[in-house]
Amino acid sequence: MYTKKQISEQRIVSYLTPWNKKAMKKIARNSKMTGSRYIHNAVMEKLKVDKEIFFNQNQTDTVMKLNLEMFDAENMVYQRKGDACISLSRNAASSISKAAALRMGLDATDKIAIGRDIDNPDDWYLVSSQTGFSLRDDKGDGTLFFNNASLANKILDAIGVEEDRAAFYIANEYTESEDEPGVQHWLLFTSKPIIKSRKKKK
Repeated sequence: MYTKKQISEQRIVSYLTPWNKKAMKKIARNSKMTGSRYIHNAVMEKLKVDKEIFFNQNQTDTVMKLNLEMFDAENMVYQRKGDACISLSRNAASSISKAAALRMGLDATDKIAIGRDIDNPDDWYLVSSQTGFSLRDDKGDGTLFFNNASLANKILDAIGVEEDRAAFYIANEYTESEDEPGVQHWLLFTSKPIIKSRKKKK
């Protein structure tokens, strides 16, 4: 013959299957509050067993094909203060950092243009040009600004940047073209854009 305590335990445990854990936790909590320790212990033991069964059944090695785009220290680029960069904006003024201006020997009296290598479309160059866009030092700190949203949109679209604004590092040394001896062409590292704002609105 079963005692009242044994019958209660059997009814509780047999009724609570592994799939109604929410109810099990609720009964365990309520029974603890009412002082029915034997019911509480029975339910909590049931939860413990179910948890062990679940993890034992699911802790198996799985082999599958994964096509991942990895984000790490090499491809997550960020701009630091003092870096030589050019920042292009779809909706506002674009800028050349103070460090980049010093490297290129630019000031607010100069004009710049940006060229794309037809034979190597991924290569873009910043060039000082008399027919280029006028520069200005709005902040008085050596950062140079220029306006041309069409140019910024063209470059960002070609590179595949969807955001409103992105910056690009400038090469440490310039390149000369055989067709333009003496003209300094500064390569932009467009393969790793520094994203600076939200995606453009469609």
